[in-house]
Amino acid sequence: MRYPPRMLLVEQSRLPVRRTMELFGLPRSTFYRWYDQYKLGGPEALADGSSLPGWVWNPTSADIRPRSLTWRWRKLSCRFGN
Repeated sequence: MRYPPRMLLVEQSRLPVRRTMELFGLPRSTFYRWYDQYKLGGPEALADGSSLPGWVWNPTSADIRPRSLTWRWRKLSCRFGN
């Protein structure tokens, strides 16, 4: 968990949140998103999670996937001359 120390620094700072976040180089919206997560779930809610989506809206079916990959590789090889 890398977020709570920054949150503590922002909360303990004498400067306003906006100015403190400018010093960190982070948008205020990021701090408030972290703060809301922290209020709802505690430090566990701030743990790094996967950035991968849990599902894909329109996945390529298993029978089409090999043909699609072959086509992509051919297209790339033509583009780069390999």
